[in-house]
Amino acid sequence: MLKKLDVTIDRLRKDLTGGASQTAREVAECLAAVCEAAGSEPEIAVKSLEDASRSILQVQPFMASIKHVVNLGLTNAQSLAAEWDGTGHFGRAVAAG
Repeated sequence: MLKKLDVTIDRLRKDLTGGASQTAREVAECLAAVCEAAGSEPEIAVKSLEDASRSILQVQPFMASIKHVVNLGLTNAQSLAAEWDGTGHFGRAVAAG
C-alpha cells in the first residue's frame, strides 16, 4: 500500500512538470505533501484529498490528469486509513509488509 502511495506521489510530480502552470506546480506540491503525510496521518490525508478533489477543477481546469491522480491518492489514503489501528501502526499493512 505504501509503495502505491509513493507511485502516486511520483506520478503527481511528473504529470505537473514541464508545461504546467505555476498554479499547477504549487497544487502538485501541496498534494504530494498530503500523500506523504498519509503514511502517518491517513485520516487527515483522506480529508485533505477529498477537499482537493472537490475544489481542484474549480481553481483552474489545467489538466484532467490531476483529478485522476488526486482520486488515486484519495483511494490509497482511504485504504491506509482503513488499516490504521490508531496507535501509530498499520495493523494489516504492517503484517502484510
